[in-house]
Amino acid sequence: MLIEWSASNVRVFDPVTRESTFGGSITEALTSSQGGRDVVVAVGQRSTFIRTVPIPGASREEIAKMVAFKLGPLLPMSSNEYVSGFRLGRGSNGSGRVAVVGAMKTVSLRRIHQEASANKLTIRAVVPLAFGSWMAARSRSLTDCAVVETRQESMHIDVVANGELCYSRTVPISNPGGDAEDEIAKTFAIAQVPPSPVLSMASPGIAADYLDSKESIEHLSDPHAIEKLLFTLELPEKAIALKARGEVWIMWRALLTALVAVGLGASAYMKTSAAKGKIDSANESHAGLLNTATKTQSAAIKRREISAEAKAISDLAFHPAQNFGDVISVVGGIASPKSWFTGLTLERGKQLQINGQALDSKSVAKYNDDLAKNPRFRNMKVIYANKGLIGKKPVVQFAIAGHVVGNLPIDQLLKRAGKK
Repeated sequence: MLIEWSASNVRVFDPVTRESTFGGSITEALTSSQGGRDVVVAVGQRSTFIRTVPIPGASREEIAKMVAFKLGPLLPMSSNEYVSGFRLGRGSNGSGRVAVVGAMKTVSLRRIHQEASANKLTIRAVVPLAFGSWMAARSRSLTDCAVVETRQESMHIDVVANGELCYSRTVPISNPGGDAEDEIAKTFAIAQVPPSPVLSMASPGIAADYLDSKESIEHLSDPHAIEKLLFTLELPEKAIALKARGEVWIMWRALLTALVAVGLGASAYMKTSAAKGKIDSANESHAGLLNTATKTQSAAIKRREISAEAKAISDLAFHPAQNFGDVISVVGGIASPKSWFTGLTLERGKQLQINGQALDSKSVAKYNDDLAKNPRFRNMKVIYANKGLIGKKPVVQFAIAGHVVGNLPIDQLLKRAGKK
């Protein structure tokens, strides 16, 4: 069973009967006979983000770190507000590789899991619906195209270039046949790819080079294909648990190897007790096996410790202790009706500098004192306070500087992490 999910509208689609039911949530959209089934959740274009990140050749673990680092500036959210997954593809003209990333809000994914659990549904995968368009293009061997699908009063346009999904857009429309051509051309321009053939998904009213009788969501009906070709969006706690489980398995494998070595040694001893020379030789051999297994286990534990330390360093380096947006909000909130800031400088590892104006010097002093009392800041001091005029109104132009707690340069963060 397939679920097309968005924040305000949910559709439950049965690929066998091709029947759909709708609601404001998964619970509302389900019928009484649909509970307790396996489902693939396709998250609509308006609730997901599709980004393409160029990457060098590296292991998947290293690539995941690079994608996480590069993705942050491309999304309108802080790193703790979204979850993401990616598939590896080829770059343009065969140069290098790209990670095609899908992301959505963590709170939305948590809501999906809660509603699915309440209805005893087993989620096999959660994936952006736009990848259904990519799967449709792939099934027709279309490496460059626009996949178009209409909904009531809206149209989804997913651009595939060099065999990879590169852009996804949803636009409101009142006249599908008349508006489609202009919107498709505009989408190609936004995606910065040349015009290419159009594949229409179950939308015969669209002028297209190819027509698919299926909807894009139907191309996501196979969880095994999703696992092989795509990814599933996971809640942060589950992703951490899966990684930890892998490390534990390495240690258990090393321990089992050690136990097997001990067992082989005991067996050899019992079977060859009549020949002391052979016993000594077998014991030496199995002692070597035991020593190797012990070293393997120790190495696995060491790798886990190094991985945890590296993650701690990465978290410190690339996730400031305070979100800069929160800092700006607090600076504005502390200002009074008699003092206000007109600009500020806030950079990683540097002092915060606030420029502003006040009605009098007392207001400047009060603003500085209020900032200094706030635990988010330290060493706040007035750099200058000069009297001036706005029109005929006397004002004090001032600058205040100090430190944002936790806003350290990356080199200091690395030293701090290394001391732990």
